[in-house]
Amino acid sequence: MGKNFSKLTDNQLIQYQNNDKKVKTIADYTTLYNQPIPLKENLLFAESYSGNYLSYSIVQFIKQVIKEFKNMKVVLSTTNMQSFYSAFSEKEQKSIYVVKRDSYKYIFALVQSKFIINDGDFPDYFISKKNQIVINTAEAFLGFYTDELSMFEKRSQRAILQSDYLLMTDFEQQKLFDRIKLHNIKNFYLSIMKCNLASQNPKWNVIFLKKNSNLDSDQQLKKFIKVNKIEGKVVLLVHPSELKFYKSLADFGKYVRPFDYSIVDFLNNIKSVYSDSDILLSKNIFNSFDKFIILENQTLENYSPVLQNSSHTVKDLLTSNKIWNEVSNGKKNIIIYAGGFQNNGVTTSAINLSYNIDYKKYNLIYIDKSKYDESSKKNVSRLNKLSTLIFRTGATDYLMEERIPASKLQAVEGYDSLSKKEKSYAINVFQRELVRLLGNTAIDVAIDFSGYVVFWTSIMAFSTAKTKLIYQHNDMYAELTKIVDGKLKHANKLPQVFKLYKFFDSIVSVGKKTLELNAEHLSKYGNISQYKYVANSIVVDDILSKSRDNSNVISLNNHDYLEEEGIFKMLPDIDEFNLVNIGRMGPEKDQQKLVKAFDKAKKELKIPMKLFILGSGELEKKLKEQVSMLGLESDVVFVGQVANPYIFLKRASLFVLSSNHEGQPMVLLEALTLEKPIIATDIAGNRSVLGDDYSDCLVDNSVIGISDRIVSLYKENKINSSNVFFDSNKYNKDAMSLFYSIIDEDNYKGHKYES
Repeated sequence: MGKNFSKLTDNQLIQYQNNDKKVKTIADYTTLYNQPIPLKENLLFAESYSGNYLSYSIVQFIKQVIKEFKNMKVVLSTTNMQSFYSAFSEKEQKSIYVVKRDSYKYIFALVQSKFIINDGDFPDYFISKKNQIVINTAEAFLGFYTDELSMFEKRSQRAILQSDYLLMTDFEQQKLFDRIKLHNIKNFYLSIMKCNLASQNPKWNVIFLKKNSNLDSDQQLKKFIKVNKIEGKVVLLVHPSELKFYKSLADFGKYVRPFDYSIVDFLNNIKSVYSDSDILLSKNIFNSFDKFIILENQTLENYSPVLQNSSHTVKDLLTSNKIWNEVSNGKKNIIIYAGGFQNNGVTTSAINLSYNIDYKKYNLIYIDKSKYDESSKKNVSRLNKLSTLIFRTGATDYLMEERIPASKLQAVEGYDSLSKKEKSYAINVFQRELVRLLGNTAIDVAIDFSGYVVFWTSIMAFSTAKTKLIYQHNDMYAELTKIVDGKLKHANKLPQVFKLYKFFDSIVSVGKKTLELNAEHLSKYGNISQYKYVANSIVVDDILSKSRDNSNVISLNNHDYLEEEGIFKMLPDIDEFNLVNIGRMGPEKDQQKLVKAFDKAKKELKIPMKLFILGSGELEKKLKEQVSMLGLESDVVFVGQVANPYIFLKRASLFVLSSNHEGQPMVLLEALTLEKPIIATDIAGNRSVLGDDYSDCLVDNSVIGISDRIVSLYKENKINSSNVFFDSNKYNKDAMSLFYSIIDEDNYKGHKYES
């Protein structure tokens, strides 16, 4: 198979030999995928429920293929031989070649088959080949999940993008796109299969349950049947993976059936269908039956959607594009990596962009990892629902000879250390990875909005996008030399990112002064003409409305508290002198300096005053120790992360930003929008925002500089409200105009660096 093992490490060779984490399977598949193996026009590959069960739609499709195509061969992936023998007649079995998922015969069939049909996820390594007809019914998951997006759905999202043909109704397609956050980011072809079923002996009531249904016990089911006066025999229809659980029920266990091919045994005897999922009820096999949706209080409502049926046979579906309805994209696709949605300014800026982009012209497609901690989950939930979020599941497809070059590119040596051949290998890896994630989705603009993670920088740098941008949300040289706990935090990853700047059309700083610093310090990594400026946008209405939202404010013991998820957080008292700081607790924000300045000002003013610090970070413990040592425990309030920081900002006497370096601090724009007096250290990032118009807000970057300004503003009664007008709407319009101009490179109207 032409594998080159000569330069593999011992560990990589052992991984391949033992197939650890499917290393051998992935390498074997990638090798076959890369070879010019012709597609077999008479070969259909089919898989259902990840090869564990057989769904009704897949079985019926295969049966019709065997009936309508004399020369068509079928390869079926399944480990459930009992179901196989029950589903197909002996004659049909002779036309079907059974393989096991991930076996060599399985992967060989994947790269040879002209036609592929699936009802859920593909293996993580699968990539649709050019001219393959890949059909997905989504039957294995669509309608069963209604809570948080499951990992199976995240994998299936990738499988849908590897498909061009969706065998489902318009209603199901829209529900699918809404559920797995896809929208119309690529062209799909839509159709449905012929299905003529009618009840001949109506006697069964089918209760079709989604996953994690509330009707999950004998007691709940009995109550539901009694309250809704359901008469006659009852069958519970469930996802095959939940069959074991429901069969364990004492009273209803013997009436449980999986939603697979076996439902054909009682379809002709159905009287009514009840379900707690409208998508499950919409399946066209139930079109001729009475249907009822189960509401949250477990009462019923008639369900009568617009029915879609079809006279199309499988032969029609496989041989004629004319019967497929094209769902067209028609917009430019912007893919963007935003850094994992951690609690920081990059995330805030990325979320803001999702509310300001023109969705009539663009699809905004965030692409990210598939697992998050709780704080990142909350940030993801804040994205505009019109945006798309693609989850990266599975491992990268490698040829064995590509593993070391791809690793070296991401290691200390970086891209420049690779030989010409190694560079070619590495580029192929990252280009293939994006195709693995997005299929044949067209990419117009690729943006590394983070600029810190070399893997994602490589994905964007080597993409086939027409326009490629990488953002610098900070003074990147200062980030390179930043020390946390005695160690250079970013020294082992930022140089590798910098070495890839040459592959981007624009290197974008979010502040004009920050642009100057980055271009001067990092000029050797790119052409000076690449360094440009685009301001981040803000969501003005969100800032204003949340700052006035008192719906979760509770008064206790003469103090106001904000209640979030059962936790009460003290709010600043508008009748007292309060300072507010918002930012991650790291060396660049330098709240330790702020605490010293606060202590100094408090001693000089000799008045009651409080400092509210919003955020979290690696220096939180040291900050709390410092506050304790200074005896300020009752004066410094550590608020932590909050969903609504604007209500704190609105109630502040002063907003103070004590940073040592910044890119474009969004919190300054938010403070300006709320017309709050500001004290900010005179650094490039802060000066980029405040400029000449608000230069009075800038102070020397020192304890004395901050402390003296706190004292003077209080004594001059210049607190609580600023007299300087900030036109936030004009700012936002200008920021988005710059963004649109830079993604259309010929029309960039912004500030470029000039040495």
